[in-house]
Amino acid sequence: MSVYLDYKPRLLQMAKGVDMCEISTALLWLAAGGIVGAIASLGVAIALNNAFCTAPAAPGAMIAAGVASLVAVTALSLLGSEISNYYECMNAPQACAVDLTNAINAVNALKTVLGFQASACFVAAGIAWIPWAGAVPMYVILASLIIQLAVIPSLIIFLINLVSCANDATAAPTVTVLTGAALAVAAATIGLTAYVRRDLPWRWEAPRK
Repeated sequence: MSVYLDYKPRLLQMAKGVDMCEISTALLWLAAGGIVGAIASLGVAIALNNAFCTAPAAPGAMIAAGVASLVAVTALSLLGSEISNYYECMNAPQACAVDLTNAINAVNALKTVLGFQASACFVAAGIAWIPWAGAVPMYVILASLIIQLAVIPSLIIFLINLVSCANDATAAPTVTVLTGAALAVAAATIGLTAYVRRDLPWRWEAPRK
């Protein structure tokens, strides 16, 4: 199903009886997928770091985690621009300004933290080859990424509120694919977060020899 934006004046859209103001759910999937990819890569790095013979391969997994985090940052950057464009396309209803701010703030917060985590992954790759000791920063980064993954459902709620408010503020209600697809992203994200968290240790201990 395609999702698209159109920057034509709102009155022209209403005159034609169609609406083309949309927020791409593909970017939500890409951002969530980037975070999941980073978490998976970190899991691989931790597993590799847990033995002398495999630890030298751990830096590659850490670099992969950093790249996946940057993919999520890029998707969120595009999503932030698209949210602003959507708001303007809907004639910038003042009643929805708070919803717009909430959505943009959530996107910016995710971008900032994920950017830091991407840098941390690249730095940690430098010591990831050291068995066990190199895993300490990995667990810290992993915990942060899981927290960021849990923020995705909140962002989806903000986006749904924005779209709903914008629809209510216009004379011609819009038909959007955001709600259904976004709820699917939220359900998948919540489920994955709960699954991953159950195996995350509260503290790291070096294996006993």
